[in-house]
Amino acid sequence: MFARLLDVVRDRAGAAVAEFAIVTPVLMAGLLGVIQFGIVYYDYMLVEDAAQVGERTFLQNRPFSTTNLSCTAACPTACFTPYSSTVSAVQNATNLTVGQLAINLSVAGTQCTSDASCGTALCSAYSTTGSYTAANTASVTVSYPCLTLLPASWAPNICKFGFLTSTIAQRVD
Repeated sequence: MFARLLDVVRDRAGAAVAEFAIVTPVLMAGLLGVIQFGIVYYDYMLVEDAAQVGERTFLQNRPFSTTNLSCTAACPTACFTPYSSTVSAVQNATNLTVGQLAINLSVAGTQCTSDASCGTALCSAYSTTGSYTAANTASVTVSYPCLTLLPASWAPNICKFGFLTSTIAQRVD
């Protein structure tokens, strides 16, 4: 009986299958981690680029004196579309799902949600103090939900709160 027990212990048939069963989940988790990191990094770069394009567009659409005859006011907010132009530029700057993008515009810490409110805020941030301070900054924040292939508890810092977010702020000149 002891000899038969030694034969069973020395038998290597099936050892490769057992090793494969142990190693496969670890390799698959590593592969999914690499894929998820690549997807998240790619999406974050698109979000970052969209925020930069949005900030550039937002500040370029600041109301200022113009030679247009219908825009004779010192700060002709009715002749400029900073909010709608910025939202359109952000949406066009990325190939992410437009319906899932969250775009927030603010001037001097106050969020604006229309062309009129953004135009007025940009105009007053530029012309009231005559000096440039941190309070006179305009910012564009773009958020996009993360794609997660692995459980969030395995990598909690990959996507904080489930969203990729980029904020670009620049003073109003």
